[in-house]
Amino acid sequence: MVLTLEDIQIGWICALTTEASVAQLMLDHIYNETIPLPRHDDNIYTYGRINLKTGDGFHNIAIAQLPLAETGKASVATVAKDMRRTFPNIKFGLMVGIAGGIWSRGTDVRLGDVVVGVSDDNGSGVIQYDHGKYLQDSAFVQRGVMNKAPKLLRTAVGIVQRNHMCKIRDYVTSLNSPEIREFAHRPAHDYLFKPKYTHKVKGRSCRHCASDRLRNRPERSFTYPAIHYGPIASGDAVIKDALFAQAIQEKHGVLCFEMEAAGLDAFPCLVIRGISDYADTHKNDDWHPYAAAAAAAYAKEVLAVVPPTAVAQLPSIGNRHWLVPRRSNPFFTGRETTLKRMTEQLIPDHNAKTQILRPISVLQGIGGSGKSEVAIKFAEENRDSFWGVFWIDASTEGNVEQGFAKISQICGLKGAGIEYVLHWLANFGRPWLLVLDNCDDDGVDYPSYCPPSQRGSVIMTTRMTKYRGLGDMQSLNILDREDSILLLLRACNIDPASWKRQKPYAEDAVSLLQQHALSLIHAGSDIKDSENAMRIYEEWISRGVDLHDEDTRVHVHNLGQLYFDTDLYEDAVELLEELVEAETQILPIEDESRQFTMHLLACAHKANDELPKAIRLWEILVETRHGVPSSAEHRGAMLEHLRTFQEALGSAYTQLGYHEKALPILENLVRTWKWFEKPTEQARILPIESLARTYNGLERWQDTVTLLKPVFKYAGAFFPPAHPRLLGIMQDLAEAYIELDEEKKAVVLYEKIADLLLPRLELDPEMVTISYPWVPIQNLAVRYSCIAKHQKAVALLERSMAIMRKHLGDTSADDEDYNDFQEVLMDAREQLRTAGKRPRLVIWMANRYIKHDKAREARNARKNKAGLEA
Repeated sequence: MVLTLEDIQIGWICALTTEASVAQLMLDHIYNETIPLPRHDDNIYTYGRINLKTGDGFHNIAIAQLPLAETGKASVATVAKDMRRTFPNIKFGLMVGIAGGIWSRGTDVRLGDVVVGVSDDNGSGVIQYDHGKYLQDSAFVQRGVMNKAPKLLRTAVGIVQRNHMCKIRDYVTSLNSPEIREFAHRPAHDYLFKPKYTHKVKGRSCRHCASDRLRNRPERSFTYPAIHYGPIASGDAVIKDALFAQAIQEKHGVLCFEMEAAGLDAFPCLVIRGISDYADTHKNDDWHPYAAAAAAAYAKEVLAVVPPTAVAQLPSIGNRHWLVPRRSNPFFTGRETTLKRMTEQLIPDHNAKTQILRPISVLQGIGGSGKSEVAIKFAEENRDSFWGVFWIDASTEGNVEQGFAKISQICGLKGAGIEYVLHWLANFGRPWLLVLDNCDDDGVDYPSYCPPSQRGSVIMTTRMTKYRGLGDMQSLNILDREDSILLLLRACNIDPASWKRQKPYAEDAVSLLQQHALSLIHAGSDIKDSENAMRIYEEWISRGVDLHDEDTRVHVHNLGQLYFDTDLYEDAVELLEELVEAETQILPIEDESRQFTMHLLACAHKANDELPKAIRLWEILVETRHGVPSSAEHRGAMLEHLRTFQEALGSAYTQLGYHEKALPILENLVRTWKWFEKPTEQARILPIESLARTYNGLERWQDTVTLLKPVFKYAGAFFPPAHPRLLGIMQDLAEAYIELDEEKKAVVLYEKIADLLLPRLELDPEMVTISYPWVPIQNLAVRYSCIAKHQKAVALLERSMAIMRKHLGDTSADDEDYNDFQEVLMDAREQLRTAGKRPRLVIWMANRYIKHDKAREARNARKNKAGLEA
């Protein structure tokens, strides 16, 4: 027979030359003729056949080897992809080669044995152990599980198992053939060392490794390879670590390690591995040929029981032409009804009594409504229903000609003209999908590009409505409202946990963007990337958005709130400044909506490090609220709004160091709200914090203590442990105690802070890189030294530095906090040695605070220095 590409139904892939060599030796016949390959295929194939165990049947097989020095899932995925595209009738594949085994008393996997990637619990035969995610406070979560081997191959494996139970082992016969025995003799020694014992001597041989470190294993009563069935671990690295291998085996129940199978998830195949080492440092090449031969012999035995008729009835996985310009948008949302209707139209039931004469779906809608996205999504979801998917950009006649020429090229046609390709598609015997995108020119006869064939299906996307009679037309002008909201939230990259809170803002944006899919995608991208969010507002203006309209102003205000809540402060400022300017021309200053827009703009200015601008707005709001008379009915709401503005203004004054201005505002707030009767709301802590810092700035230490003691008592009820706000209250109170010479009270507070922070720092690598948790711990070490508890200071500093080294590794030497702690530790040890007679530590702290413009802290340090010197 003359072999053609269409005759190949099984692909056999090997990573190494040794593996490919024994695979070739297993063939019952080798085809020597050369078959021209498509230009895209860089593989070099060996063609042959394997005969059935009984009868005259056989399987035509193509063996492919990875390029020299290339291993891993990326390389094998490329080989498999080219194989699928080259052989139009390929049904499944085999991945056959060597692996590193994992011995245990339960499985007894040994060198030369074979592991078959099928699981006894109907699970996957391959697990990608290094694919997953790391979760905070959690171990690595593995997520890579490959598809199961094809059902026909798993059935054949069951037949082979049954034969082995009946002591019929054809793979042993293959291994004992003269060609295999000459190429791959069985080595004499099978060394398995204890996991912690590493290879000590240079070179591959283990003859000089300590024999007393060998593991005790029972002697086998046979010398042929044992066959094991179970999951295979696949990853990107060669494993030469027995302890790591053992940990993965215990976690996932895998039997061996290899590097290629994870790249074959899209290539239905059975993975078969011969054990050539134990994935430890004693790994060498001695067992490679025999292990590869054992795996190949087993693969041959499996194929020998698979009926060729059953293979022929399988769907082809080859030559799935995919001429689509891009993937669907990751934020694609909705359109379920549209996609379902397209499926019914374009993939008709062949068992139905009547067939659709021209399976054409027309997607009509304005520009940007998502017509092309729906077409791509349909193609992706139904790819397996078509032999080929072909995309034509019909925006110009030149693009149409290029598109049909491309189809001719990838399908290997003799002619490249439009009419030739249309005629070929109309008469081709396998299902295909043709997408005509952007059919928007009224002067072009687009129906002439639709081949008349029940075998093929056509999707047309157009802005015109005149093609209603061409096929099943669906209008896609706008998205469903709920789908529009979901699309925007997803495109903004907002955490799904906060969707419920953000939904009202998204609803306003959706109303302004008129449920237009492309505008929603652009809006989400701008919000997510924070590069040019004003484009959204400019688009509204171009559509005639009128800020004189009250509903529109509400929508814009809420979008500004969305920007603010998603930390896009600069964009919030730009948008809200436009709105404030418009409302200044329309609304009086007494209008509540105008005031709250100004307040939101002030908050955005503050978050955007523009505090003077924020202060000016809040000063106007406070002055305005004081001057507006109100009825008894509205007095309560007016006072609540005034307090909101006053608290923001007082806090801003404090932050800029305007303590004299902040004091009367904050004292009035605290006094009039009777904070200490029932301070159960987090928001009520804010003015108290600001007032405490104002007292500290004015050196009114006793007032700080009086203010904060009851707050600290209640704060634990509504702040979680180690919350920055709770820690801030504790630190402010501790500093006031120091100024009042109540060191012991300060130390008690700092110790509570350290007890809260250190366990968190042990577990949270990200928290280690932030300075704020280390400041109170360092202050506690200084306090210990000031009251002559040098041993405690040293122990605290050593524990802290050990945590830093654990998470920062080699980079700890470059970390500013680590270097500060190291310097403090050196001085603490010196003070411990000299019994505290030299106040070097507090001198260093005073200089450090002066360097960082922390006047109050420097004053405290100098005060401690004077006390020590006395």
